[in-house]
Amino acid sequence: MANSALNGSRPVKVVVINSLSDDQLRRIADVDPRAPVADAAAQLLEQLPAALRPGQTPAPLRPPARPLDELLSEAEVILAARQIPIDLASRAPRLRWIQLPMSGTEGYKAADIWTAPDLVVTNAAGISAVPLAEYVLMTMLGLAKNSPRMFANKAAAQWDRFNLGQLRGQTLGIVGLGAIGAEVARLAQPFGMNIIALRRHPERSDASAFRVLPPEGLHELLAASDYVVLSVPATEATVGMIGPEELAVMRPSSYLINVARGDVVDEAALIDALRHNRLAGAGLDVFRTEPLPDESRLWGLPNVMLSAHNAGLFDGYDDGVTDLFSDNLRRYLDGDPLLNFVDRSAGY
Repeated sequence: MANSALNGSRPVKVVVINSLSDDQLRRIADVDPRAPVADAAAQLLEQLPAALRPGQTPAPLRPPARPLDELLSEAEVILAARQIPIDLASRAPRLRWIQLPMSGTEGYKAADIWTAPDLVVTNAAGISAVPLAEYVLMTMLGLAKNSPRMFANKAAAQWDRFNLGQLRGQTLGIVGLGAIGAEVARLAQPFGMNIIALRRHPERSDASAFRVLPPEGLHELLAASDYVVLSVPATEATVGMIGPEELAVMRPSSYLINVARGDVVDEAALIDALRHNRLAGAGLDVFRTEPLPDESRLWGLPNVMLSAHNAGLFDGYDDGVTDLFSDNLRRYLDGDPLLNFVDRSAGY
């Protein structure tokens, strides 16, 4: 989406409410003298309810430390934090563009940024694509080589020799061919896997090495795949998209890997399929309830690899946000299309 041309001499007030380092703030401030940057991360944390605070220590206040509402009243551009006040847009009447620091937008659904008619919203899609794709490859290899059994044997000091699987020649089905899904496909190809993918708009895909199906092809993909990777955005259309009927289509020898959101999968149906060997196993980074409750049967299933919704976390994430925002800020000032424009009707 292109921004309207800006007067080259007028300042564009930028307010950062994400906790960034001095160096990261300096990199944003160095983008253009037309865009003076105010840091308001500490003021925002003070106003958020304790239950919503992320728990990290905010970066030191940079002088002058001005009240948050005073800064918001002047803001034309905001780099948001992981949590924002639900009335942020009404408190920032001059706001024209807000950059979210995450790819998912569901955590902001209660905020009034979606009802402000002329407000452009961009997200951070793609920043975690590489670590998430590496996580998927690690999980596929772990399931193929039965790493859970190896770890259990080590803990029990048990010498147990058994046959291992391999990825070469296996079919990988990728549900959601955005930045994450595309990177998964790129990493999987050298392993000799056959790849098929599902995308909401397959005509927009530039993939030539594998088939890309429309959403109506979900069952075809599930039935053909040895490994199914879920990397779809969280929208009303994707909630519950893998239910009992879809799990029944999958092969008893196949594996499900979810790095999307927990509510994309009917968790009870998945547990039932795993317990009764209608699926060979699963790799899960996301869950319907997080943290995963102690009483969840997923903890005790030997054919499940799981992690605490941290597959996309890595050292340098905030550097990625800083680089993306700086690039977009340059584009905004020059009237060029912004990266990662969020389509409100689609939810991503």
